Parts: sequence; structure tokens; C-alpha cells
Amino acid sequence: MAYDFITDKGIIVSDTSNILGEVQEEFKSALGNEISVAANTPQGVLINAETISRVSIQDILAEMANKINPNYSGGIFLDTISSLMGLQRREGQRGILENVKMSGIAGTIIPIGSRASIGESGNEFSLLQSVRLGEDGTAIGSFQAINDGKIIVPIGALNTIISNILGWDEVSNLMEEEIGQDEESDEELRWRRRLTLGLQGIATIPAMYSGIYDTQGVRDCNIIENYTKNDRTIEGVLVEANTLAIYIDGGDGDILAKEILKRHNPGCGLQGDIEISVEEEVSGKDYLIRFSRPEYINIFCRIKIKNSEYLPNGETSAREAIVSYSIGGQTGERGLSIGKSVSTFELASAVNRDYPRVFTSDCEVSLDGETWTRESISCNGNQKFIITTGDIEVIVL
Repeated sequence: MAYDFITDKGIIVSDTSNILGEVQEEFKSALGNEISVAANTPQGVLINAETISRVSIQDILAEMANKINPNYSGGIFLDTISSLMGLQRREGQRGILENVKMSGIAGTIIPIGSRASIGESGNEFSLLQSVRLGEDGTAIGSFQAINDGKIIVPIGALNTIISNILGWDEVSNLMEEEIGQDEESDEELRWRRRLTLGLQGIATIPAMYSGIYDTQGVRDCNIIENYTKNDRTIEGVLVEANTLAIYIDGGDGDILAKEILKRHNPGCGLQGDIEISVEEEVSGKDYLIRFSRPEYINIFCRIKIKNSEYLPNGETSAREAIVSYSIGGQTGERGLSIGKSVSTFELASAVNRDYPRVFTSDCEVSLDGETWTRESISCNGNQKFIITTGDIEVIVL
């Protein structure tokens, strides 16, 4: 059999029934047309074994062929393809928990590296710097997670002392924090690659998008260009003549300013309420870089569902599915991005995507929690809708 299933239209694998028929014909050609090819005969067993073998080889070859396609590739294969354009998979990071209160006997020294955990068997943390308990028997310090990964730590969750330090009696974090970072998944890297195809370019809008999205911590970006000689209102934003208005959600401001200087079109103006002076590496001259953060608008959602017994955590699961969609947590979805309208259809679909057996009969959105609509709500190019679990009302029918 010739495995010539790689075509100019993609990879096309043969159906198992076609391969079975091909093997049966080969046996008949070798042993005579009168031979029975029924599965319960000795030759039928051999035919089935050969068919399974060929199908397995075909599947392996098809999978390997797909590894050169960045839309389907994964693991080290995707890392290699991404590196061709200077893109690297983001590694996991250990989070740091600030404002941790330690209590005990006054004067007690708690050495660097002392450990505490979230509950008896939760994530462990290590003290970053030695501290001495003050006269009131307390001190504030910072703890770093032992392992990489994103962790949500509620107030008071870090409450178990692991290291046996005489005079150290209690530990508790004073603030709820989301810390750390998971290693970038294949799907996340594939999505970021699609957003950074202009990473090796300069002086173009795609190159600017690519450089900004490749910056650590950036969640979203919108660039509004006014290439005319007059001030214009574009996407609801007044943009000065021959100027770019850049709105970025997330990322370190200093790093973003350097990236914008590196990639924006020389001579093109920048506008924004954030101004950062950046020294150009070659000339040594300082440039004032301007950009803005988006205006965040809270959106409320009211959704009616049936078959709620298929939600593992009841109404909470439905709320979490909608929030996950909104922040781009569902595969292939950007969620609620800067300048994008909020759609009741997409919010309802977010629940159905995670829980296909749940039926959503109605979905409404509101800007104030009082006036509701089933229509999409639009925003300007400098605004971004956000939604939290507390903004979502789930009505079980």
C-alpha cells in the first residue's frame, strides 16, 4: 500500500474499511478468489491483523506529518517551529506572597527558607528573608511558592507552619492574591504565535501587535491608527492627526515602552495618558513614549439554564465557564477584548461549550444590573468589558 495521503489540500487518511478491502483483495489474489475472508476464519484473523497494522502506521505517519503544521503541532515540535520566528514558550514561575504576618514570642528569629503551607497538604511556601518578631510578637514577611504555577491564595489561607521554629506560633497572609504562572500550554503558545506573526518586522502595525503580545503579562491590545492630516474620531476615540493610539491590557510599562519604540513607524506620533522616557540603544537619545490602559467596564449577566444536574459544582460551574470565556480561558477564544462588544450568544455558548448537556434557555446582559437586554452591547476602541462571578446571576429552571 502506498501511503501517499499528503496532498496540496492537507493530510487525508484512508478509511479503515477501504484498507480492509484492500488487504482482502491481496489475500484473494494470492490464495484464490474462492477463499473466505470472513473474520472468523484463520485467514480472516490474519487479514484483520494486517489491517490494524496498516491503520496504525498510517495514523503515526499522519500525526508526524501534522507536526510541521503549527496549527496542530505540540510539545517540542511546536517549540521548534515557534523558535524560527524568535518565539519561546513561557516557562512556569513561582509566585511570591506578600504581606504575610508571622506571630509568636517577641524576639524570635525566623530564618530565611522557613516553610509554611496552605492547610495541611496544600501548596508550600518558603520565607524569602529572615525576620525577627517585634515587641508585639509579630512581623511581616514575604514567602515564595516552592513549585511553579498559578495559585489563588485567599486571605488567611497560608496558615500552617511546617518548619519547627521555637517561638513561631502562627502564620497568615493578610491579602488575597493570585500569584505565579503556569507553563504556557500548547494551545496558548499556538494562539500567541498567531498573534505575533510579525515578530521579526518593524515599522508596521502587525509588527507592533506582535512585539506587544510577546511581552510578558500582556493580555490584550488595540491599536487605532489615524493616518490622515486631521484629527478624527475612530472607534469612538478622538485620535490626533498622523498618530497611533495604543491601548494595552497587562504587561510592565517600561518594557512595553521599549517595545513600542523598537517597532513603531519613525515619525508617527503617539498619544496616551502614560508617558515613559526611553533611551534608544544605538543613538543614546531619549524618546517619550505614550500609550494608555483601557477603560474597564463591568458587565452583568443573567442566564437561565436547564439540566443543571450536569454542572459538577452547580451554579458556580456556570459562572466560572462564563468568566473563563471572558478572559480567553477557553481554547481558541480571545474572550472579551479591547473594543469588542459583549454578546449574549457567546456568553451562553461558553456554558454549553464546557457542559454540552446543559441547556441555556435565555441570556441577558446589563451595564447597571437593572436594565437588561438580549442584544449585544458595544464599547469604544479604548474600553474593555470585564465580568466576575459576582456579576453573574444563574437561574435554574
